[in-house]
Amino acid sequence: MSEEEEIAAFLAEVDRLIARAPRLDPVQAALLTAAACGLPADSRSLSGHLGLEHALVLRAVHQLQDTPPLIRIIREDPRTMRRWFELTEQGRQIAQG
Repeated sequence: MSEEEEIAAFLAEVDRLIARAPRLDPVQAALLTAAACGLPADSRSLSGHLGLEHALVLRAVHQLQDTPPLIRIIREDPRTMRRWFELTEQGRQIAQG
């Protein structure tokens, strides 16, 4: 699959996730999709992969920890504000439909 096709498939999955879980905004849905697809589950790497500012990704990470939590922080670096996370069971269920 070409890079262009991979990007299109990823964005299609983000759209499907938003349709299944309309409370998610596009950045939150992209984070859940990325984590479910095996992309690096840390805020700094994902911001680079998604072409987003790290602050936007951090905001989405924080929001996804709200009730019900869809991700959990497993490690953080206070100096860089990088957060490593994993999907909770509910997050996995939503991401995988």
